[in-house]
Amino acid sequence: ISEQDFGLSASNSFELFEHRFSGMTIIGIPGQGLLDSINQAINDTMDQFRNRQSKIGRARIFGEKSIGLDDPGMLAFKRMFESLQAVL
Repeated sequence: ISEQDFGLSASNSFELFEHRFSGMTIIGIPGQGLLDSINQAINDTMDQFRNRQSKIGRARIFGEKSIGLDDPGMLAFKRMFESLQAVL
């Protein structure tokens, strides 16, 4: 799978997340190592897309002004994961 397969949106963040961890089985509460791996995958994905122009979603109306900014959907996903991680 290539990064071209993913646009800039929250749903695509979930797709990349699912692709990266589809082979892992979790029984009960995930270990800290798995949570750290997930967090790293989220950060890596955001880094890959940060310097790109948003082409879908509401951020697309900002055109080149969106370059250098975090994708709002990806940032929301990151915040949701951080909240989940805080209670585990």
